[in-house]
Amino acid sequence: LQRNDDAVRVAREVEAAEGASTRLLAQLGDLFGAAGQLETADAYFQRALETKGIDDAERYGLMTRQARWHTGLLRWRALLEAAEVLPADNDYRRNLMEVLRNELSSASQAEAAGQLASEARSPEIAVLLKIRQAELTPNPRQAAEIGITLYRNHKLPADHLAWLMDKLLAAERPQDVIQVLEQYLRTGATLEQRLLIDLAQAYRGADRLEDANRVSSNGREQQPGHSHGT
Repeated sequence: LQRNDDAVRVAREVEAAEGASTRLLAQLGDLFGAAGQLETADAYFQRALETKGIDDAERYGLMTRQARWHTGLLRWRALLEAAEVLPADNDYRRNLMEVLRNELSSASQAEAAGQLASEARSPEIAVLLKIRQAELTPNPRQAAEIGITLYRNHKLPADHLAWLMDKLLAAERPQDVIQVLEQYLRTGATLEQRLLIDLAQAYRGADRLEDANRVSSNGREQQPGHSHGT
């Protein structure tokens, strides 16, 4: 496959001889992908995906095969599309999202995480990617804004409450910390010790020293009970 034109001609001859089955088209996609001829590889994978009668499992397999030949945003977009083919409770989908999360691992990739979140069709996946963007961005104000927006839109996972407090405190937004945690206290629930410490810190940041001392005192005396966050 040193010369693209000759390689494509040979591939078309093979197609004509054997028929353009999904399996053959994917094999040709892999062949061109391995040779670094990604545009041609993508064309074969796209044809394979357009084959009539393929099910979601086959579509997922084709998309992940195509993704292996790419890097960066093109690869991540392909992985995202593959994950969204499968049901939300599918183990392969969860594993693929973990792969995507792990590959988005540096501050320079925060913007890509946000872009993928905007492209995601699944609200659940979009939230996971927005959280990853907030984790990666070096800008604490941006991270806090992402977190509080998810919370106010009732999209923040319940186990991310302490995570949100960290982001808000890092961005020096004590009033938001107070608002969120006081809402939990008004439900009659008991905040775990870590969140009580966050609340006391927020009260101090808002110059509410009496409330800070009260919360600190209550935290020392509090017995284990129903708690929120981790």
